[in-house]
Amino acid sequence: MKISEALSHKPIVIDHRGNLGNLQKKRTVENTTHSLWNTYADAIELNVCLTQNTINLEDLLPIPKDKKLFIEIKLPKSSSPDKNYINKVTRKLVDFIRDNKLAEKVIVICSSGEVLDRIKTLNPNIKTALNVFCGEGKSPKKISSLRRDFGFDSLLLPFSQVKKYAIDSCHIEGIDVYPWVYRENPLAEIRKATRLIEMGVDGIITNQVEILRRIIDEST
Repeated sequence: MKISEALSHKPIVIDHRGNLGNLQKKRTVENTTHSLWNTYADAIELNVCLTQNTINLEDLLPIPKDKKLFIEIKLPKSSSPDKNYINKVTRKLVDFIRDNKLAEKVIVICSSGEVLDRIKTLNPNIKTALNVFCGEGKSPKKISSLRRDFGFDSLLLPFSQVKKYAIDSCHIEGIDVYPWVYRENPLAEIRKATRLIEMGVDGIITNQVEILRRIIDEST
């Protein structure tokens, strides 16, 4: 099936930035707002962490009118999230979104449903996305159960774990699906991303932004 035959809507292209370092400090690579916002991408995705109780996202502003920002909260590497850390990082991020009137522009991502639940408690208007990578995304029943518990709006998962039946099930429940790339060579990434677009995902978090933009635009 050609992409043009499969597309019922136009998926968004999300520029995968991942770790840009300690967001309390100024960036030393591509250290301008202009360079952060790729012309060919509909959004950027990056990770944030809490250092000395401060999140600095000011250098991402202003967010261009036609762009969105996917922010993933990274937790300390421990068996269970520290509640004090969760309370501080969610409060700082929600305050940033509120103070800059960004509720319609930002999607907050985390692998912890507890963190996303906390975000929704602080501001139910903020969109959230659960990041799963242990196979949960292959089980519609599991995703439905997690959704009931934590109320997230979108699902993120690795390219390799996306299944067509799971995408369809998520869409029935009103959940958007955004696969993300992990250590793929460029050619393999493009091939897999193209198949995922044909399967009906809502967007792709990718390192190959310009190529995917051209593929999607030429197919719609």
